[in-house]
Amino acid sequence: MLKSELVAHLANRNPKIREFLVKKGVDDIINRMIEALLDEKGRIELRGFGSLSCRYYGPRRAHNPRSGEFLTAAACAKPHFKAGRILKARIINAPIIEDNLDSV
Repeated sequence: MLKSELVAHLANRNPKIREFLVKKGVDDIINRMIEALLDEKGRIELRGFGSLSCRYYGPRRAHNPRSGEFLTAAACAKPHFKAGRILKARIINAPIIEDNLDSV
């Protein structure tokens, strides 16, 4: 689902709220989640859905396969998602959609 589809879905379910206000609300939630992740030891937990966190990796020795030289890759942070128990159970029990198998 795209963000625009989410906004349209929420606007249809709440016809008394204008679509631009729904969009602003969705944007505010997403921006607050990003800010929470960027805080020191930032972590977001949505019960049943999963948890988001940042994992920090130190500098490491890397290899350029084209030139064969070794170099030092800088430290970095990467997002990490761990699915919750309810989400895992629903995915396992979900019917298989044939369209998704073509891309695998």
